Amino acid sequence: MKNKLSLFLVLFLCLALFSGCGSTPPAATAPPATAAPAETAAPAKTAPPAETEAPAKTAPPAETEAPAETAPPETPSPYHFAEGNFKKDALGFAAEAYEYELPLCTTDEVLSYWTCLYTPEFLPGAYQDSPFPTAVEEETGVHVEYIMIDRNSRGDNFSVLLAADELPDICSQVTWFYPGVFKDAILSDHFFVNLYDYRDYMPNYMFEVMKTAATDIDLRSAVFLEDTVIGQFHCLEDQIYPTTALFIRGDWLKKLDIDRDSIITWEDTHEVLLAFQNQIPTAVYPAMLYNTITGGAEHWLFYDTLGFCSEYGPSVMVDGSGQVYASLTTDRDRNLMTEINKWFSEGLFDPNWASYDGTNNPIFEQRMEGDTFGYLTFAVSDITGKQYLIDDPDCTWMMLPDPVLEKGQTLHVGTKGTRVYYGNASVSTRCENIPLAITWLDWRYSPAGSMLMSWGPEGVTFEYDEAGNRRLTELIWNNPDFPGAITPLSWCYTNNIICDPGLDFGSAHYAYPGGESVMEAFAYYGTIQNNDYAYVWPSDCVLNAEEQEEANSIMSDMATFIRENYLAFVDGSIPMSQWDTYAAGLEVVGLDRYLAVYQQAYDNYLNG
Repeated sequence: MKNKLSLFLVLFLCLALFSGCGSTPPAATAPPATAAPAETAAPAKTAPPAETEAPAKTAPPAETEAPAETAPPETPSPYHFAEGNFKKDALGFAAEAYEYELPLCTTDEVLSYWTCLYTPEFLPGAYQDSPFPTAVEEETGVHVEYIMIDRNSRGDNFSVLLAADELPDICSQVTWFYPGVFKDAILSDHFFVNLYDYRDYMPNYMFEVMKTAATDIDLRSAVFLEDTVIGQFHCLEDQIYPTTALFIRGDWLKKLDIDRDSIITWEDTHEVLLAFQNQIPTAVYPAMLYNTITGGAEHWLFYDTLGFCSEYGPSVMVDGSGQVYASLTTDRDRNLMTEINKWFSEGLFDPNWASYDGTNNPIFEQRMEGDTFGYLTFAVSDITGKQYLIDDPDCTWMMLPDPVLEKGQTLHVGTKGTRVYYGNASVSTRCENIPLAITWLDWRYSPAGSMLMSWGPEGVTFEYDEAGNRRLTELIWNNPDFPGAITPLSWCYTNNIICDPGLDFGSAHYAYPGGESVMEAFAYYGTIQNNDYAYVWPSDCVLNAEEQEEANSIMSDMATFIRENYLAFVDGSIPMSQWDTYAAGLEVVGLDRYLAVYQQAYDNYLNG
């Protein structure tokens, strides 16, 4: 290392020596030819030129900032979804109602909607082109193709669509037609969407559900198939309203000087009807009975059983000891049928009772026009509508409590009050834009959407009076072509709550002259309740797939047997003395096994 360093220094000094000379030696010239050259002095050395100062370094020009890259302008989304735009509660659901920016979308895509209209004859043309769906499309911007299926063909049509895996985007009331447990249609068969997974797209529906889910057990069990499984958008009332009730002619009571509040027991009712029959000239058959016995036995609950008899078979209940039983099959039903048969034999029912399938039945309306009925059950919403069938300005219908056997009796069965109405819809997994379908359905529960659902389009179904209050137009409350048909007309010109989902304001249906009597009836209903519903089957007790399959396999034959025999006791076609034979026939068609299936399900439910 030292030798290398010494060599480096020697080289460095040599280089320094050469660089110290000011000029290089001049070049030699040739001497003149004639004389010897004189010796010339060596040229004087000239000093090296003064070292010039190196030019000062100038700073490089300041770097100019590169122009920021400008992002291309974002293309506005064609959708106005709610996701990420609303406040949530502790459970992750909307904490308040959400108002959508409209239109919901600006695309040309079309949603298909499979549903039904029970009274299409009340519209002058196709539903698709009628005022209500037209107004919904104008507000939301969502194009919907309505696939309207006749009420009697829905089951068969649904089976075909299901088998072909061609379900439309949205389907109404599919739980009525799906073979098996509907929860399986979501979790295992994957025909329908689990709406819980899309709860961020449906703030309004969940806000409405959770408002009363803690107290309205039927609502909670209808919506939540499991804690994290939601299958349908259900039609929800803004509050709990009774759907049907018992009514009696108030003007006839006044004529006979009978106080409504004195009609408490079954025997009280019987005596009043005999008085109608004997003292009111037109009251030939004063009590109304339907071909399902719905028009009375639905509210004749004093034996803690339901007399409703239809193609759907019996209702299952659980008594105070935890024992499962079915309506139309027990000694309770024998006792009820004995009373119904007695009334029939006394001429309190029309002999043509089996022809009455509803209050829109022509025969029923003919009897109403003849001023025959004085005691019946119908939808509370018809309390004024049916009056228009009776040419008597003094005609009034007054609501009655359900009769009891003895004063002070508490009833244990019946239909609980709930905000859940009949209409509902599910979203198919085949839908290509599930968020849009769910958003369109959720808008029907929003502040603006629910107003259109309930009132329909302004100028068609409602208008403002001088005080600025909404009032129904005569198209709805005084239609000359359909007098008194307020409810079925509303299915056509506002949201069809009997089939379709949405938030419905009950008061909107009674904003017409005399409609205040309906609201008064609702208020009165709350004061006459004498039912604790203790024997009603728990709505959150659901059969599993295996249990449901076995129950269904028994139900068809049993329902047919009951309908062909139980109803024959009404008019004595089968005498009451043959009840034991009827009961033995129930065992043959599988009643015991049917009850065992439900008993096992109920026991499992109790055991958690």
